[in-house]
Amino acid sequence: MVALVAGAGVVATVALSTSGIEAVPPERTSEFGGHPAGWAGVPARLVDALSYFTIWSNVVVALAAGALARRGTRGEGTTAAGGPTRRGAREDAPGRAGRRHHPWLPVLLLDALLMITITALVYWVVLAPTTEVRGLEHVTNPWIHGLTPLLALGTWWLVGPRRLLRWGHVPRALVIPLVWVAWTLARGAATGTYPYGFLDVVDLGAARAGLNVLGVLALGLVLAAGFVGLDRARGRG
Repeated sequence: MVALVAGAGVVATVALSTSGIEAVPPERTSEFGGHPAGWAGVPARLVDALSYFTIWSNVVVALAAGALARRGTRGEGTTAAGGPTRRGAREDAPGRAGRRHHPWLPVLLLDALLMITITALVYWVVLAPTTEVRGLEHVTNPWIHGLTPLLALGTWWLVGPRRLLRWGHVPRALVIPLVWVAWTLARGAATGTYPYGFLDVVDLGAARAGLNVLGVLALGLVLAAGFVGLDRARGRG
């Protein structure tokens, strides 16, 4: 369910953005947009759409939820054979029942939780008050910034899996966000355009934009550690 909702939201949003139906002339020359109308602008609009952190976070949620669904993960951690682990056992180590979950799965789950939380917080607190929403964006914006985060976080809280996250997963969970930051800044240096105003080096300057990046990464660390702490606490319940 979570994977389907997140994936469908990505497809709908990217399709709408790429089509240019709701395209609005950018307020700043350093803002995404301003591409030629019609088919000529499709490639550039597609790259823009795929460069938003929101899209990355929804994709990661879809991948994590899909991987968990395929492994039949419910409640407590599970073995590769689908059976529950013993309380206190290491879920990331081999066991007699066979190899436990793949070592990347907890990191992907933690990535999904922290990235979709950042997406919701940054959008509703920072971006939504000044974002102009038009036409079908009244559907896609709440979908990928509201519905998917609520569904992903609510499902994890109510259903689990439990005792899957470890403190050592925290730094690894920042790899995908750091790759996004590197892509955003590298592309921005080449094109002079940025997806979000608080990262706009042209408008803010490198120092201010860099501080904003560090602030978001610090928030990611806090969130990741918080999710691990909650997972461990609830797993003992």
